[in-house]
Amino acid sequence: MRWTRKFLGGAIGLALTAQVASAQVTVNYATTGSFSGLCTGIVCTLGGMTIAFNPLTSNSVTLDANNGYFSFLSFGEFNVSGATVGQQSFAGVNFALKFTQNTPTPVGSQTLTGAFAGGIDNNSSNLRWTPTPASWSLPWGATGMINYATNGTTNLQAPTSNGGVTTIQGQVSTNVVPEPSTYLLMSGGLAGVLLFARKRRAS
Repeated sequence: MRWTRKFLGGAIGLALTAQVASAQVTVNYATTGSFSGLCTGIVCTLGGMTIAFNPLTSNSVTLDANNGYFSFLSFGEFNVSGATVGQQSFAGVNFALKFTQNTPTPVGSQTLTGAFAGGIDNNSSNLRWTPTPASWSLPWGATGMINYATNGTTNLQAPTSNGGVTTIQGQVSTNVVPEPSTYLLMSGGLAGVLLFARKRRAS
């Protein structure tokens, strides 16, 4: 009976561990971006001020029951440099950010586009980028969805503030909770093993 108890305890522990792992959804994604209008490529320089986009080639976040299947995430960074005094306007500059979901499958993508407004110099900034759409969803399996959103307008930092680095921020969530039925079946199977072991011990 001792062996049976040890076996059952180990099996239950394994089942619980598997259940915790299954209750997590790992989202892996990448971003790319490009300027258009008065600038092209991933770097835009006007009047001595430069905005460069730093993409994310691969990034992962975990959604689980502990965080309500929700997480904050980054879409990449704008990095501003230059020593101009007196704000340089970036009106007429557009930026497109492409977001690609690598996992969970199927793979999907969404492009966010928006124009810059305002200006920036070495010490101060009212430069901002507002992308659309503000939120979107990509598929997860046959029926599930992963939901994404930006924080809306991104206000760019001047070079003397945070080194000119501005993170494009947002959120990711899902309302599909991993299916627990597999573990109910496993629990039933373990109960059957215990019952069989007891009967065998008694005979």
